[in-house]
Amino acid sequence: MVRRDQRMQKVGIIGVGNAGGQTADQGKKDFGIDGVALNTSNDDISTIKNIDVICIGDEKGAGKDRTIAKQFLRDNMKKLLSMDVMLRVIEENNVIFIPGSTGGGSGSAIGPVLTHIFSGYFPNKKFIPIGILPPLKESVAAQQNTIEYMKEIKQINPTFMLYDNEKRAHKTRSEMFHEVNREIVEDIAIIRGDYQYTTPYTSIDERDSWKILNTPGRLVVAKVSGFREKDIDDKSIEDRLIDSLKVSAHAELDRDMIIRKFGLITNLSEKIHKAFDPTMPKFKSILGEPVEEFEHIYINGVNDDVNRVIAIMSGLSIPDDRIEKIAQRIAEVEAQLTRTKETSLLDDVKTDLIKSLRQTETISKRISEDNLDDEFSKFM
Repeated sequence: MVRRDQRMQKVGIIGVGNAGGQTADQGKKDFGIDGVALNTSNDDISTIKNIDVICIGDEKGAGKDRTIAKQFLRDNMKKLLSMDVMLRVIEENNVIFIPGSTGGGSGSAIGPVLTHIFSGYFPNKKFIPIGILPPLKESVAAQQNTIEYMKEIKQINPTFMLYDNEKRAHKTRSEMFHEVNREIVEDIAIIRGDYQYTTPYTSIDERDSWKILNTPGRLVVAKVSGFREKDIDDKSIEDRLIDSLKVSAHAELDRDMIIRKFGLITNLSEKIHKAFDPTMPKFKSILGEPVEEFEHIYINGVNDDVNRVIAIMSGLSIPDDRIEKIAQRIAEVEAQLTRTKETSLLDDVKTDLIKSLRQTETISKRISEDNLDDEFSKFM
């Protein structure tokens, strides 16, 4: 049996809002990741089964209103800082992820504020917010909340991660949520060091990992696994890794090609290891040349079933192309709501006939001896 290194980081999850709480719950269920769920809605946290829950405010939710959620947080901040279930997740781990929907009320509002306050209150811990973007067809209020969330992320400049429900918008709602949440917790497990095995070759140690995670900017994980020697004849590992980002739940990358830190983790059979170029020139020509690189190389002998390559990139930019799509969606809806017409169909509708049809009594033409012959002649 392969002996796994002591995990590089001790990680925990503080899930905020419904989306964040479900992510934290799944992290505990699937990977045993320590966590707690924080929400303003008692209905939402009632579905959490595997971790502790905290409800603040009047327990009726924030109604997608970021102002209300922030007020609830402000009123309960001192309480949160003294609660055992919250302190345990923070004190027993050194990297704490804070996932939440950017389009909602609780997750969108509380995530950035909590990151900022906890980072100052616990300076030896690393807090990483994880934003989950709404599909573009979701309400304009959700898009507006997302813009405000991203502005606050830019303001506090943490290490952060972004996933996008738009990438799974073709699925049912339940499938979309489950797949995105599953990918988030898989990436957290990777960052924890779940796939780094004891190796006589170069390795990423705890300090290297900390440098990657402690770099301000966006953090992205690309991963491929399960390929065999014959498979890479048709498509290289680099191409597979590039394609993995296109189909992953990560929000699209900015095209400025800025990568500050780069960690490469390989677990390959000896033949594939010899054929693989760890400098990955094609991958870097598309995504960018990192400022600093780290490698963890493991050769699994002849076991061709567990081939895996992972790239962890940090210091990336906010994805302006994706933000522009959100801004366009907001602008389109605002244009529809504020549009005025100089003319209307009402101006051309004739109402004389309508009035005549609405008469409630019959008015007969008066006939007298003077016009009797004329009226009679109509029937002759």
